[in-house]
Amino acid sequence: MRVGAARTSAALAVAALTVLSACSVGPSRRPGLAVAGSVAAPVTAATTAPSTRPSGPGGAGQQADPVDWQDCPSSVEPPSAGQSWELQCAEVQVPIDRSVRNSDTVTVAISRVRTASTPQDAPPLLVLLGEPGENGRDDVARVAAGLDPALLAQYSIVTLDVRGTGRPWDELQCLEDRTIANLLAPPQSVADRTSSDLVASISKDAVFDCADTAQNLITDVTTTDVADDLDAIRDAMGVDTVTLFGQGWGATVGAVYVDRYPGRVRAAVLDSPSDATATAAEQIGARADALEAALDAFAADCAAAAGGCPLGDDPRTAVERVVDELGDTGDTGDEFFLTGGSVLLALTTTLGTPSEWPALIDALRAAQQGELAKVEALVTASVSREDTGDLAQARLEYTCNDSSIRLTADDMRSGAAAAVRTAPLFGPFVAGQLGLCSAWPAATAALGRLSGTGAPPVLVTGSTADPVSPYAGAQAIADQLSSAILVSWQAGQHGAVTGSSCVRKLAIAYLTTGTAPADGRLCPP
Repeated sequence: MRVGAARTSAALAVAALTVLSACSVGPSRRPGLAVAGSVAAPVTAATTAPSTRPSGPGGAGQQADPVDWQDCPSSVEPPSAGQSWELQCAEVQVPIDRSVRNSDTVTVAISRVRTASTPQDAPPLLVLLGEPGENGRDDVARVAAGLDPALLAQYSIVTLDVRGTGRPWDELQCLEDRTIANLLAPPQSVADRTSSDLVASISKDAVFDCADTAQNLITDVTTTDVADDLDAIRDAMGVDTVTLFGQGWGATVGAVYVDRYPGRVRAAVLDSPSDATATAAEQIGARADALEAALDAFAADCAAAAGGCPLGDDPRTAVERVVDELGDTGDTGDEFFLTGGSVLLALTTTLGTPSEWPALIDALRAAQQGELAKVEALVTASVSREDTGDLAQARLEYTCNDSSIRLTADDMRSGAAAAVRTAPLFGPFVAGQLGLCSAWPAATAALGRLSGTGAPPVLVTGSTADPVSPYAGAQAIADQLSSAILVSWQAGQHGAVTGSSCVRKLAIAYLTTGTAPADGRLCPP
């Protein structure tokens, strides 16, 4: 069986699911951090003989037919002048449900990039950045262009359309426009019964939309499935081991892969992963607190600007006023009805990226004057491309299928009441976003505690005040994976490898030489 084609409009709802995607965090039992200059013996990744290769819950490894690479076009230029790409695409057939004997299969589309300086037999570097489908097969050239030249010289860069995203799944896109509109205009708080009941109703609508079209396939999209698909891709490419670089949800996929196939890991950098063992209260509290701190940092930065902040002398109060004035009654943007919750969605997608703060200030200033088009653009910016029409459904599927947490309306109100003490603006909002899974079918492959026993050294990185993927997630994953080495960045930006030159240098050295840094390194702001 092949699955195929989707409504592009469904992509717009993925912004409403960003809060869910980064909520999984948990407590850490790791020792205190060492400063960046501390010295400890480096750990070098070892090569494991096939006869002694350790295995995890995934077994010895998946199998797939060899790939048939074909040239495919790209409009993205190489990172260096005069450099040329070798850009190729292929498809790998994988079982839809590996628990069923002789399961139907689905196509996983993959791409790879090599430069003129990349050896033809260079090992693959599988890159998964951001949310499901955010950096898929069609983005391989752009992803490669953003990587350090040292990696391009040593690896062929591979990206993929994870299951649930990309053209093969288009025809199973099932969220109705009405449901999408509601996801983009959520309540700003679920502290009262009306708002918590509304979120529960939106969740029911999403499940009802997909009941006839996607049927049981909506539960066959899990992070565990993607980890197994990655190993099938490894086998299809004809290599015994793979190197992984994941960020955000992509890092969580990488952590699950390390756990399931420790003997198939050559090296792995897991930047800002999440922890599935965290409770609902831990998830809500960690994300909401981090967002509050990020908003304070944003407000302070704006207030310190030369000439003053366009939002006024008290930027945080100005943001809160915009949210409260829209409230749940809202107003109309260019295409969508927007609420105070829509503004909070815009904040959750931009506060972790300081380079986007000028656009956020501009949008909030326009909202102060009653113009919502720029806020609407921020909410939908990351999903406005024509090739990402499946992201909304995929994000909901992964979030809900990976977790057994199903908050009732009463649970949402309780969570909001607890979180509001330390996170008055974001606590009641994050509790409602976690409630979007309330009506989803029970999880059959929920993620749990990881181990990865026998894997080579794995580099886990995180920002100590990350508002997108809270730091507790990186701490917890580093606790769980037996060979993990934690490197931290003292900052409030999402993505330590991409944001910190200190962390990036350590990661590149690890990926190119196999030598990992000392555990507990703390890179400065």
